[in-house]
Amino acid sequence: MPAEGVGAVSREQILALELSGDLEGALAALTRRYSVSRDPVDLFGIARLTYELGDFVLAESRTRELLSQDVSTVIKRDALLLLAHIYLATGRFEDAHALTTALLDLSDPTPALLYTAFLASLLNGEGTSAERIRDRLEEMFPESPESVLVRGLSASHAEISWYPSYMLSLGEGVTMSPAGSTGERATTDEEGGLRVGIQVGSFLERKNAQEMVDILGEKGFTAVIVEAVRDGRTFFRVLLPVEAQTPSLTQERAQEILVSLKDQRIEGFVVFY
Repeated sequence: MPAEGVGAVSREQILALELSGDLEGALAALTRRYSVSRDPVDLFGIARLTYELGDFVLAESRTRELLSQDVSTVIKRDALLLLAHIYLATGRFEDAHALTTALLDLSDPTPALLYTAFLASLLNGEGTSAERIRDRLEEMFPESPESVLVRGLSASHAEISWYPSYMLSLGEGVTMSPAGSTGERATTDEEGGLRVGIQVGSFLERKNAQEMVDILGEKGFTAVIVEAVRDGRTFFRVLLPVEAQTPSLTQERAQEILVSLKDQRIEGFVVFY
């Protein structure tokens, strides 16, 4: 059967499912398509959607399967960038930093690559490196969504709804949800901007999440529990809200919280909620 005959599922239809929020449906349709097409582009989409749905182990397996194939330079770059996001989502900040540094040495920088490298450096405690990458991003792509996120959020850019905005610069017309998120759009605060938080845990039982909140409270951190539904199951995410008086202070405040957590041997990553 020719690839175009895979259940009459086109990439446009799959994209429509994804943008409507039906990530599970998009993944199922893309998996059916790939079973016949064996197209690396479809496999990359499967790996990415699996990541968005929070199954990082399977997402990494799919990504490595893709990297083992003879693929184009562009697909390989995108797959390696996705792998860096998986490292960030699973707390392997040193691996993410090493991978993004190598990518910057081997390829022309894109806003998505620079932004991911910035996050990896920041979370790995490489403050000086993060500053250099931030300045490079600002100099080369001052109007990109990634630059806006680094500078801080503002109500005028409230349409940027996912974090990190991994797919915005890859030419696929698709955005990516935050590491560890459920794929739902973030809500807005009273001023119309996005709420920013540091996620430090995700639990199936509220009591476990509450225990972590209590432990963080004893260490001087104010945490909240945010519910999220994925695959019909409710997860209780433990977040430290990043509160700042002005949008320009958001990134600075987030960095302060991450450093304070790291001092207590607690790992976290930035999300919108």
